Amino acid sequence: MIRRNVKRICLFAGYNSDEIIEDYVVYLIEKLSLISDVYYLSDNNLPDNEKSKIAPYVKAAYGFKHEKYDFGSWQELINILGWEKLEEYDELILTNDSIMGPLYNIQILIDKTILDEEWQACGINYAYDYHSWHLSSYFLILKKEVFTSYMFKEYIKSIKKEKSVENVIENYEIGLSRLLIQSGYNVKSIVDFKKNIYISWRKFLIKGSPFIKKKVFSYELFFLSRAFGWSFFLKKYTNFNINLIKKHIKYFYKNTSYARLLFNKNFWKYALKGALKIVMEEDRKVIRIFGIYLLNRVNYETNKIKIMGK
Repeated sequence: MIRRNVKRICLFAGYNSDEIIEDYVVYLIEKLSLISDVYYLSDNNLPDNEKSKIAPYVKAAYGFKHEKYDFGSWQELINILGWEKLEEYDELILTNDSIMGPLYNIQILIDKTILDEEWQACGINYAYDYHSWHLSSYFLILKKEVFTSYMFKEYIKSIKKEKSVENVIENYEIGLSRLLIQSGYNVKSIVDFKKNIYISWRKFLIKGSPFIKKKVFSYELFFLSRAFGWSFFLKKYTNFNINLIKKHIKYFYKNTSYARLLFNKNFWKYALKGALKIVMEEDRKVIRIFGIYLLNRVNYETNKIKIMGK
């Protein structure tokens, strides 16, 4: 018998320069509301008519500019709600609008976390950046002993506006995993996947990921991730409403068709920028050209993050 009486709170971070909430985000929040109480904050002003889109699925929705990225939205939500409110819950979900899904019943994901009783912090996958292993921060679940700890409270208090995205990743995404491991918590990845979740997104989904990263369909990665034919793939392997992605692509590219995309200077600008990647570090050696790995050696023995169910 799977225990399903866990009380969860979800802090959802959003952002849209046009001050809207896209349909794929509404769907994601709707499904998250089935397994948690959801609180939404967007790092931009948010008109009431946009808040009304998610009103049936959230406990509260806010929108104001703070420029501290997702971590700032989570910080601001905690400041609004207060630590005493968080202590009413057993688990805390931290997530954002960089993902599309869930691609299958989200209860399957939650049941997997319930069956494994060893973890205290988990995420969908782990990654290696800036000389360190860490959980990707687009979907994290923390148990009560973690999010009520002095360590986590000080971490949240430390979040501030940074000069670059790289600083945000190193200080807050990687920084959180580092703090969790150093504090002795059992940190786990839900999906056992050792490749790039953008370049190898199809394999990542087959492996069990309930989400697909929105960035797969961006100017920068659409070419590298070989996203052409994505709709046929998702129809074959998931029950996800692909119209939600089609709407996003139409909105993101401002009605640019695939054919016109190939002749778009911004497309090639971003595609060529990421076409070649060379990393030569002690624990990782990578040479990638146009999404194809010529060399991909990683020392997994230094990874302190375990796999769910193992």
